[in-house]
Amino acid sequence: MFDSVKREIEELRKQIRHHNRLYYDQAEQEITDREYDRLMQRLQELEQQHPEYDTPDSPSHKVGGAPIAGFVTVPHRVPMLSVDNIFEESGLAGFDLRIRQRLGLPIAGLKVAEDVEEVEDGEAAVTGAAAEADNDDTPETEPLEQEAADLPPLEYTVEYKIDGVALSVLYEEGQLVRGVTRGNGVEGDDVTHNARTVLGLPLQLTGDDIPPVLEVRGEAWISNADFAHMKARQEADGEKQFANPRNTAAGALKLLDPKLCAERRLRFFAHGVGAMEGGNLTSQTELLSALEQWGVDVTPHVKSFDTMATALEYGHQLAGEIHSLGFEVDGIVFKVNDFATRELLGSNSRSPRWVVAWKWEKYD
Repeated sequence: MFDSVKREIEELRKQIRHHNRLYYDQAEQEITDREYDRLMQRLQELEQQHPEYDTPDSPSHKVGGAPIAGFVTVPHRVPMLSVDNIFEESGLAGFDLRIRQRLGLPIAGLKVAEDVEEVEDGEAAVTGAAAEADNDDTPETEPLEQEAADLPPLEYTVEYKIDGVALSVLYEEGQLVRGVTRGNGVEGDDVTHNARTVLGLPLQLTGDDIPPVLEVRGEAWISNADFAHMKARQEADGEKQFANPRNTAAGALKLLDPKLCAERRLRFFAHGVGAMEGGNLTSQTELLSALEQWGVDVTPHVKSFDTMATALEYGHQLAGEIHSLGFEVDGIVFKVNDFATRELLGSNSRSPRWVVAWKWEKYD
């Protein structure tokens, strides 16, 4: 008898996951909402009757549990620092120049923007918009040639800056155990009950070489299509309409009832990592590839380049395609690809030295 119950539970989960993929990833349906609800209700009944077969990664847990009484503030294992912004592309030249100088890399003949004076004899003066990203509040240090000698060649990744809400999600032994908002960067609100409903965040990672402790960083967001649907429904019901997808996502994460959060259909794109114990990932491109293999959705269209000039060319390409994405972005992010190089570059009190966002304002 128990074997037949277990088989039925596994078959129900398989069917529900299949229909979830169709509905959320391909906007298709093979069964009616009522038929889907019956599958889910049957699964929930069996799991309640046989708790020994209930598992954390069951799709029944994605719809949310009971409302919570309030939010608890918890510390981040690794602080969630902000990212320095520039609003003119020439600021990227200053960003690149400072990194090369700090690492002791050659800069003579480096092609930079108009407001970075010609580089000669290993020195350059940064002026105007190119100085925007220079917000370091620590004394200048000697170049790090010796420490940087064994590092791989400098590369930059280029990726969209998703216009969503920062979220840090902790996995232990592959299982989602906590979701936390950015808060003040040192600590944030525990929103695990809502993080479990977010699309693109599996309750259980799958695959090989998953670090025992992995703090995934990314953005919770709402698609333009889902946002338009919500606004149309609010208008039809005579309700006050949401202002924009970002604010709607932020409000959803702060709901006490996860079922209400699930109705907003939040999605997640990973773009980085906080704490990581036991992993062997060495770069941003390796990280994003691994996260995809483990079942986490990541920021799309990320590429790496060996010069800032070629990185900027791709940044222009990405910027020209934002209206076809189906989600909101408010900038392009440039990051040093290699993790060891990042560690050597370090951070100031506000932001890492190895990343900058070329940003444009979207909302008044």
